[in-house]
Amino acid sequence: MNRSTRTVTGVIEGEAYVLGDYIDSDAIVPVRYCVRPTPDVLTKHCLTMIDIDFPLKARHGLILIAGRDFGRGSANENAVRALLLSGVRAVVAISFGLLFRRNAVNLGLPIMCCSKLVAGTASRDKVEVNFDHQRCANLTAGHEFAAEPLSDIELGIIRAGGLVKWVKSGKMEAIA
Repeated sequence: MNRSTRTVTGVIEGEAYVLGDYIDSDAIVPVRYCVRPTPDVLTKHCLTMIDIDFPLKARHGLILIAGRDFGRGSANENAVRALLLSGVRAVVAISFGLLFRRNAVNLGLPIMCCSKLVAGTASRDKVEVNFDHQRCANLTAGHEFAAEPLSDIELGIIRAGGLVKWVKSGKMEAIA
């Protein structure tokens, strides 16, 4: 799948990969690899500070399940690019760092806050993120939870595949 043509509609399903609290953007992709951030470099080093084998695991289309303040720290948008290029389908967290959240929305990375899903999910569980109803489910355990709602603008940008595509679609004029 060409990540540059990615759009989000409806429901995303995948295998959960559970992370802890306070994963900063430098742990997602160390800044030393962002000087000349080619797609190969970003995918090769994505989350390797946490799991050296993450790039191999992510190729199968994981949904990251993270704790508090995921992506905190710098405004390094390469952290979001690394996740997208690695094959991460979505990120569900208790909360996101403010700059990471804005970069994720602007680049079209599907994100959602759902603390109950985070609390009740283990790595390798099958999970579902439903953007139509703003709900998350652990399909393995058979539990479904309401997520914190995204704004209509955030949802529109994510659905379009990022801010540039959303602006080009003309849908932003509907909110003016």
